[in-house]
Amino acid sequence: MLSQQEVNAIVAMAVGVIASKITGYINGHLTAKAKLPAFIVTLGSFTYIRGLAYVLSAGYPIALADPLFKFFGYGTVLLFPTPAFIMAFVFVSAF
Repeated sequence: MLSQQEVNAIVAMAVGVIASKITGYINGHLTAKAKLPAFIVTLGSFTYIRGLAYVLSAGYPIALADPLFKFFGYGTVLLFPTPAFIMAFVFVSAF
């Protein structure tokens, strides 16, 4: 929804990361504190997030016009795919 409202691509990605962290926190809380099986919590969150996306998009696919999204998904830097650099950055920053 943010990409269709002329929001900066970086802001849209940051909102996505924050939403993912909140969802992960909720899933972790349900698994650790409520003692629910992690597999069931994951399937449940997948279902409600997918339903929320369906409702927010009115059932239509959302086309991303910003070239920055394409660069992060399909671009290359020094003949290496950009997702490989993102993966390396996440791997290094995790340790």
